[in-house]
Amino acid sequence: LLLAGARFEHGVRIEHQGPPIPSQPHVTMTLEALRDVGVVVEEVGESCWQVEPGPIGGLGLALPAGT
Repeated sequence: LLLAGARFEHGVRIEHQGPPIPSQPHVTMTLEALRDVGVVVEEVGESCWQVEPGPIGGLGLALPAGT
């Protein structure tokens, strides 16, 4: 949902309820990656995120020749 949230008409608010998320480092990495491509993501609480609607940009990566 985090990855798709920016494409929803009103974005998405995701709130985790229950025991601590075992994959929290993965969630953090996903939030950073979204911000890197221009998605507005707000951490509303310890386990709550708001993804704003909007375009998702691309990353300009330069690969060495022959790869």
